[in-house]
Amino acid sequence: MDTYVLNLLNEVIKSKIETLSTRLDGMDKAVEIKTIDMERRLEGLNELRNDVIKDRSLLVRQDTYKMKIRMIDDWITTANEKLTTLMISYNNRISLAHWLSIVAIILTAVNIIIFVILNKK
Repeated sequence: MDTYVLNLLNEVIKSKIETLSTRLDGMDKAVEIKTIDMERRLEGLNELRNDVIKDRSLLVRQDTYKMKIRMIDDWITTANEKLTTLMISYNNRISLAHWLSIVAIILTAVNIIIFVILNKK
């Protein structure tokens, strides 16, 4: 009976070893599949990261944007002030064309007076 029990124990042990070996092979295969899946996901994340970095380079930082807008607003304000000053200055002065017109009218009036005086005699 001792040999029968030993053979039976050996069979049970072999069966358990085969079962564990099969389970370990299955676990190794599952780990391999998960590793491949994780590498694929990591590659996708790296591509996404590169896209984000590329997109970020296209964006303007908010402080830079605000500074540029402030500079443009200052330039527009200065240009408006200078334009207003020029318009006021222009309105307060008689332009060259106005002066020429006035001189031409005066000369024409003088010519008419001279003509009238010379033709009276």
